Amino acid sequence: MRSLAVAATALVILLVGHTQVAAQQNRPAKAAPPEAKTTSPFDDPSIPNVRPGEAGFTAPVVAKLVRPKYPAAAQKAKIEGVVRLECIVKTVGRVVDVRVTQSLDRIFGLDDEAIKAVKKWTFKPGRRNDRPIPVIIPVTVTFSVPK
Repeated sequence: MRSLAVAATALVILLVGHTQVAAQQNRPAKAAPPEAKTTSPFDDPSIPNVRPGEAGFTAPVVAKLVRPKYPAAAQKAKIEGVVRLECIVKTVGRVVDVRVTQSLDRIFGLDDEAIKAVKKWTFKPGRRNDRPIPVIIPVTVTFSVPK
């Protein structure tokens, strides 16, 4: 039997910079073009992270939960554990973006199955001062081999 657990957890986001270096090859080095800033919806300051207990803030609540598929090859290999995700829940309760913050497996597709399932979830939207707002929430999906 598949088991699925959802838990809100504290989350720390680490950002890693990228630097380009121009190499000398018997010609003067050209100035490196300015780095393109990649923007992620998760970096949008207008979308708050879940902060339990914050005054006037209510976290989104799952209204419809879709269980992920547990690939037969992963079950046969007895791969089990958790995939930790972050997702953005919009004001209408839909999940619009999902990213993996802790991977379980990329070979058998458990990370991908967790993402596919969470994208189908619906929520009662998060609220601040009784108004719906988009919110970034942590989600944990647990895969357990049937016993």
